[in-house]
Amino acid sequence: MILLDLMMPRMDGCAFREAQLAVEALRETPVVVVSADPNAERKARDIEAAACLCKPVDPDDVLALVQQYCERDV
Repeated sequence: MILLDLMMPRMDGCAFREAQLAVEALRETPVVVVSADPNAERKARDIEAAACLCKPVDPDDVLALVQQYCERDV
C-alpha cells in the first residue's frame, strides 16, 4: 500500500501514479491519497486510487485502511 500526497515538491501525486502504473510489478499496489488538496477526492478518483483521506487525517482511519489493504492470509 502506498500513502500518496498529491502536493509534493518535485513530482506531484498524479505524476507519481502515472509512473507507478507504468511499472508492471507496481500496478496492483493499492494507493491511498492523503492530501490537503481541496480537490483530493476528485483527483483520487481520476488516478484510480483505492481510497482518499483528507488532511488532517484521523490515525484510526489510516490504520483501518492499512488493515484493509495490507491484510494477508498466512
